[in-house]
Amino acid sequence: MKKVYLKRKTKETEIEIKLNVDGKGKYRIDIPIPFLRHMLELFSFHSGLDIKLKAKGDIDVDYHH
Repeated sequence: MKKVYLKRKTKETEIEIKLNVDGKGKYRIDIPIPFLRHMLELFSFHSGLDIKLKAKGDIDVDYHH
């Protein structure tokens, strides 16, 4: 099985992701941007990648963080 785990934390963002390339299209995506969450869920489902993603950032100003 091909798996990847990455975690990154800066002053503005914190991201943790687990990918399984040989997955079944399962996902658990916890991010504060609804449209991006929706697109990542569709990507996971249709590509067969398992994605577990948790991200937060200071999006008070705008969504670029």
